[in-house]
Amino acid sequence: MPKLEVLGESGMDRLQTIAAFISEHWQKSDDQEMALALGLSVCTVGIIRRLLGFKRRLGGCRPITRPVVVLDETLIKQVETLLPTQDNRSIVATCSVPAKKVVDLRREWAKAFIQANWQKMSDFQLAEATKMRPSWINWYRRSIGLNRRVLERLLSASIQNRLDKTDLADALHNRGVTLEEYIELRGLKVTKEGLRQAAHNLNIETNPSARTASWYAHRYGCPRIADPQIFRQLYDSLGGLGAMSQSLGVDTYVLQRIGRMHDLEELWRRKSAGKVIKRCAICGATFTRPKRKDGTRNNPEQELHFCSRVCHGRYLGRNFGRTRHKK
Repeated sequence: MPKLEVLGESGMDRLQTIAAFISEHWQKSDDQEMALALGLSVCTVGIIRRLLGFKRRLGGCRPITRPVVVLDETLIKQVETLLPTQDNRSIVATCSVPAKKVVDLRREWAKAFIQANWQKMSDFQLAEATKMRPSWINWYRRSIGLNRRVLERLLSASIQNRLDKTDLADALHNRGVTLEEYIELRGLKVTKEGLRQAAHNLNIETNPSARTASWYAHRYGCPRIADPQIFRQLYDSLGGLGAMSQSLGVDTYVLQRIGRMHDLEELWRRKSAGKVIKRCAICGATFTRPKRKDGTRNNPEQELHFCSRVCHGRYLGRNFGRTRHKK
């Protein structure tokens, strides 16, 4: 569209010229093209067009006819080779192809990619590979009837007969292997949820509470501490969990968990010093106190004991408060 020269006109004449130009071209050109021809912003052209009563959303407006862009096969193949590695803007700049055409080609390529890989990849992995939004991936997959729940049920039912129950239970309970790692280790074509359902049907517990001390020992690269006697020997020789953690390269909380499973928690827990029985000097109730908190250790001549702060406050009020002289 040629650029309209309206710089030498007065303000009113220039506005009339712009209005006449918009009235003539608004059905054939969009606001951006008219803004380039008039030397104005797209927002200003849109405001003037709407003030003139030309609204594009009305049903009586004719659609803008645009030329159909036809790409040759060589250019299409070049764009398709760049789709997996580059985004749309880079492809438009590299191949000089309209952005709308690149978006259409990416959608068609993404649809074929989803149909070929939806059983092996999650929606987020498909979105990352195709450079599309995960919401669009999820919508398209569901629109063509690719339901993951049905797939997981079918895969879990088919793989259940091919699983070694003893090997799976030993891996999940003793060898420090998770469900995802077991799938990669055995090369299974099943999702994590599908394997969990198959294990549930085989009466194999997949909850972390079913893991043994051997699982944690293998998981953190120190299988020998799965033996309670070796764990006790290392604790005594190294002098505590902190020294064991530095020597073995295992976090302290992991060693504590393994020790609890070996019933060796008493090694590092503080032993109780015992309790003593006292009688309250105010209400006469009996109560117990730990020996390490017994006041007689610092004050052997102490004879008054109180079961609570309430009784202690009453004693102070009667003997040292303003009512101490009242009978």
